[in-house]
Amino acid sequence: MIDIYEPTTALWVVFGVSVLLSLSYIFLNKKFIYTPDYTRKKSIIDQWKREYGEARKKKDSRHVKRLEKKQDQIRKLESQLAMKTMKLFVITTIPFWLVFYLLSQNFSSLGQFLILPLSFPLIGGKMNFFWWYLICSFTFSNILRKIFKVG
Repeated sequence: MIDIYEPTTALWVVFGVSVLLSLSYIFLNKKFIYTPDYTRKKSIIDQWKREYGEARKKKDSRHVKRLEKKQDQIRKLESQLAMKTMKLFVITTIPFWLVFYLLSQNFSSLGQFLILPLSFPLIGGKMNFFWWYLICSFTFSNILRKIFKVG
């Protein structure tokens, strides 16, 4: 039988949970946020911002005024994209806190179970499950985002 409270096993369990949560979040983003409609709206916004920046840089007041007429439309598109992202964030926060609660119930009693070769600011030379989870989550979510081309 595997003892999940043994430090090496706990290390791998927390790592696995962080990767699984990252994968599920990336899948949900890809499925519900980064749709063709989102991509189209995002490219319209980016193009407008680029043109607006260039027109201001060149001090082309006529072009700036023409682009400023579209500013309300662009803000509306940005608002739609932000709302779509916010909805998913709210929905995924609940399972995240549940999983994090379960991790803390199981692994906070281990204390600082990971001994580091270096001493880091805020963390020191030892690490508890919380810091280990954050490092795994940030590191691998960024790698997985690049692999799956999300965000």
